[in-house]
Amino acid sequence: MADLSGPLPPNYRRNMLSLMGDWTGFGMALSFISATTVMPALIDRLSGSPLAVGLISTIGTGGWLLPQLFAAGPVSRLRRKKRAVILPSLIGRPTFLLTALAILWFAASRPGLLLAVFFVGYGLFSICDGIASVPWFDLFSRAIPPHRRGRFIATTQTVSALLTMGVGGVVGYVLGDAGPFPYPANYAVLFFLAGGFAFLSLASFSRVRETPSDVVESRLTVRDYLRELKVVWTGDRDFRLITAVRLIVGLTSLASPFYAVYALNVKGISTGAIGWFLSAQIAGGLLCSLILGYFLERHGSRLTTNMEAVLALVSPLLAIVAGLVVPGDSPWFVPTFLLVFAFMGALNNSFMLGHMNYILEMSPEDKRPVYVGLSNTLTGLLVVVPLLGGWLVDAFSYEPLFILTVLCVAPGLLLAARLTEPRRRVAAAPIPTDPPSPGGTAA
Repeated sequence: MADLSGPLPPNYRRNMLSLMGDWTGFGMALSFISATTVMPALIDRLSGSPLAVGLISTIGTGGWLLPQLFAAGPVSRLRRKKRAVILPSLIGRPTFLLTALAILWFAASRPGLLLAVFFVGYGLFSICDGIASVPWFDLFSRAIPPHRRGRFIATTQTVSALLTMGVGGVVGYVLGDAGPFPYPANYAVLFFLAGGFAFLSLASFSRVRETPSDVVESRLTVRDYLRELKVVWTGDRDFRLITAVRLIVGLTSLASPFYAVYALNVKGISTGAIGWFLSAQIAGGLLCSLILGYFLERHGSRLTTNMEAVLALVSPLLAIVAGLVVPGDSPWFVPTFLLVFAFMGALNNSFMLGHMNYILEMSPEDKRPVYVGLSNTLTGLLVVVPLLGGWLVDAFSYEPLFILTVLCVAPGLLLAARLTEPRRRVAAAPIPTDPPSPGGTAA
């Protein structure tokens, strides 16, 4: 059982509330333009192409993950990391507002141009958010100690879910046939709301009082940094294993961008149902936070990572049932598909409580940015998966895609069962480091 009575870092209460506001505001921003409901519906309407729908997740995942390998080295040498979060955010978050304007100007007359603006803007946002996430995770791990992290994540995700529960109703109202805004103004309104809440989130984060981290004040060359990455990869069996689990669970992105489009185009569900899907996703995330947050504090992140691997299977399994067993005009189809999104929301919230917290707990403080950056960048191998999903939809259909997703994700259960609980890792077995090169110091 975890020790819940350890010491608290300086400014704990202020930083806890500031990070909670940041997390909640950012979650609300992304809910208004959800990458699993709102964005696919918009891109499908503009292009009618499954490949374009798959490109949403490819750009979002690749833009967020790949830059982190290069950000981790410089960030690990910063004693204060707050500015490294704020500056990229000030570049990336305005793209929501610019996309809203582009929707108003180009959706009706030049949809191809709007598609280009959307993907460039979303790519820029994802890159900037990925760069900011490396120092954010490091600052978060120092502001919220492990013995309080489970309750913080569960409480924050619960508050966020309760506040964003209404977002689903707003989205359904704005996009519904009887909504106050005709197309394309309805989608523009959602992007404006996303931009506003993204900046409220950043304002809350700016109130964090950071305690400088202990780092070696020396220049780290590219050669030294690449050597350090190699040492981490070859010297830590649990890191390799959790990365493999994360990659396999990430194969859910084969199908996740296409659930809403499938319901709209194949089963004939009204666009207004997107709001219901989003609300179900938020509710599923809320329930997951309460359950996994308790297990994280009491039993550690190995158990929550195993539960994450189980959750990854449920949505595609339910989509198979909804697609092959329940007719689209059946009164049972929408409730079944609401469960698809509910478990997808649970899976989304399990990422932080599962594998991400596992990595934060297992990594030494001075190497944490390297662990986070390397893990997230290796996960960038998944960027082509949504595009592959789009190709499979074009070549076959949605139901075979859902079946393939289940088969690909299932091995994650076996690998997750082999993980070691980070709180029981032997502290006396540090990862070896190579001697420094002539131009710098290996960390």
